[in-house]
Amino acid sequence: MTYVDGLHLNTFLATDPTQERIDHFGQLLWDFIHDQVERRIYTFHADIHPGNFLFRDDDRLGIIDYGCVKDFPPNFLDACIRMLAAHVAADDEAIRACYCEVGILDPDPKKQKKQGELFDFLREFSCFVLSPYQNDDFDFGDSDFRHQLNHYLSAVIGWRDIRASQHFIFVNRLLFGLYALLMQLRPRVATRHSREILLQAAATRAR
Repeated sequence: MTYVDGLHLNTFLATDPTQERIDHFGQLLWDFIHDQVERRIYTFHADIHPGNFLFRDDDRLGIIDYGCVKDFPPNFLDACIRMLAAHVAADDEAIRACYCEVGILDPDPKKQKKQGELFDFLREFSCFVLSPYQNDDFDFGDSDFRHQLNHYLSAVIGWRDIRASQHFIFVNRLLFGLYALLMQLRPRVATRHSREILLQAAATRAR
C-alpha cells in the first residue's frame, strides 16, 4: 500500500488556485482517460468522482481507490469508441450501425423505422455531449454547457424503452463522472489531441 498526499477537489478549490493551475489539473484529468484509449487498454478506473483524485503541491495528480475497476470486453469497448468517433465525425450511417452493434437499436430495418425518433434524440444528445471534441479547446466552466447537459439528462429519463449492453453503465460512469469533475473544477482544456486519439483509435479498431 502506498500513501499519496494531496488535496481533495473541494479543499483544493478553497485555496483559491490560479486559473493556470486549474487548467493544468483539468488537462491531467482529461488526458488520464484518453491515454488509456490511446494505449488500447480495456481495464479502466470506473469510479470517477472527486474523492478519488488528489491535487498535489508538485502539480501531479494523485489517483486513488481502484476498488471499482471495469474490464471491458474488447469488442464492446471497440464498438463504443467507433460510436463516439462517428458522432464527432457526424457520420449518421456509422452512428446507426454502432447503435445496432451495441444493442441500442434493433438491426431489423422494419423495427428501425419505429425507432427513428429515438435515433434522432440519441444522436442529438450524443453530439452535444461530445461537443468538447469539436474545437481545439473547451471551457468546462461554461454555464450554458452545464444547463444544456442537465436538460438532456433530464430528457433521457423519459425514454424508458432505451435498451443497451449491460456494460454501458460503466461507460456512462466514466464519461459523466469525468464531466461532473471537470465542471466543478472549471478548467479550459486542450482537446485537439484527444480528438485525434479518438478518431485514430476508431480507425484502428474498425470491424
